[in-house]
Amino acid sequence: MTVSLHQLTNLTTQLSQLEPLGLFKSNDYPYSVSEADLEIISEFFPTPDIFLHYIEKRLEVHRLSARVSGDELDLFGAYLDTRFVNRQLWDDPTHNINGFFLDGYSAQFDQWAFARWRNLGRLPDIQLRVPSEALDFLIQLKDINTPDARRAAKSILELSNSALTLFSQSIQKIILSPPPPGTTRSFSSNIEGTLVCLVCSAAPPPPGLSEQLLYRASLEDYRIKSRRTLGFGLAINDKKTTIIDIFVREEPWRQDPQMDAFLASDRANPLPGSIMPKRNDPCFCGSGLKHKRCCLSRIRRLKTAE
Repeated sequence: MTVSLHQLTNLTTQLSQLEPLGLFKSNDYPYSVSEADLEIISEFFPTPDIFLHYIEKRLEVHRLSARVSGDELDLFGAYLDTRFVNRQLWDDPTHNINGFFLDGYSAQFDQWAFARWRNLGRLPDIQLRVPSEALDFLIQLKDINTPDARRAAKSILELSNSALTLFSQSIQKIILSPPPPGTTRSFSSNIEGTLVCLVCSAAPPPPGLSEQLLYRASLEDYRIKSRRTLGFGLAINDKKTTIIDIFVREEPWRQDPQMDAFLASDRANPLPGSIMPKRNDPCFCGSGLKHKRCCLSRIRRLKTAE
C-alpha cells in the first residue's frame, strides 16, 4: 500500500501503464491512494476487517482482464454498494466487456465533506450496504479479535447480497423463536455453496454450547460437502444475539470413514429448529453413553487431530 500527497485520479487503477517507465515489471501493483482520499474513506469503515477486505478487492482490480477506470472515491462508493462480489460489476462472464468507467459514486462524499467542513449539521448517511444483522455480526467479530473471527468476517463480506439476505433472515428467525432456557437449537442452510450453521440458546448459554456448535457444524459440513462452512454459537437475550463461539472451515472435502460413521449414527433431526441433546443427556447414536462422552467427544478428538 502506498500513500501519496498527490491526487492519483484514474491512475490508481492503471498502474500497468507505468511499466514502460521501468515500474512494476513483475506485475505486482500496490494499492495506491492519496492522503486526502484515505482520510475521507477511513471515516466509513466500522471495523478494520472491512478496510482490509476493501484493500484486497482494490488489489484485485489490477488483475482484471477488463480495464477499470475511476478515481478512488468512485471505487470506494462502488465497494460500499457491492463489495465487488457476486458478479455485480465487472466479473460477469455473460458479457464480453473490456472496460468499465465508474462515475457518480463519489458525489455522496462531496456532499458529506461539504456538510462536515461547513458545520451544516446532519451529514449524509454513507455506510456499507449490508443488512443490519450482518453488520452487527461484523462489529462483534471485531471485538472478539481472533484468527477465526477475522476469517468469519471475511466470509461474511464475501457473501452476495442475496446470500446476506438469507443469512440475516436466519438470524431473525432465531430471534423470533428462541429455544427454551437450558436447551439449544440449530439452524443450517446452504447459501450459494457456503454452509451457515447457527447453534443458539437463551442467555445465559448452557455449558457445552461451543462443543455443540463444533459437533453440528462439523457434521453438516461433511454431510453436504460444502466448500466453506461458517458457524456461530449464539446466546439470545432481549431480541439480541451475542456470538459465543465461531466455527470456520475452508478446506476441500475429503472422504473420512470416521465422519461416515458419525453420520450413520446421527439421529438428531438436521432440519432447522432441531434441538440438540445436552452434554449429560444420552447420546442420540444409541450407545447408552452420555453425549459428552460419545459422539461429541469423538468429533472433538477428530478435529484436534486435523
